[in-house]
Amino acid sequence: ESLVDLVELTVLCKICHNIADNDICQICASHRRDESLLAVVQDTRDVLAIENTGQFTGKYHILGGIISPIQGIGPNDININTLIERVKNNSDIK
Repeated sequence: ESLVDLVELTVLCKICHNIADNDICQICASHRRDESLLAVVQDTRDVLAIENTGQFTGKYHILGGIISPIQGIGPNDININTLIERVKNNSDIK
């Protein structure tokens, strides 16, 4: 039952694509995070690794993979378009 709940209640954050239990993850919802710092990472494991250091106070954007022409993965297959929109909509991002 717990595994079924995990699958059914887990979603991807609409902002950063992190694993979440709401439309917006806890990191994106936090007002304590520095909105001007954005770490662009390959997947959620990278977020966990950075968060475990306790040193980064910004927010994240998870690409969900890497571009690999050999494997047929291009920019449209990962979360680059949402990254571009995010940066356009927030001129404070470094």
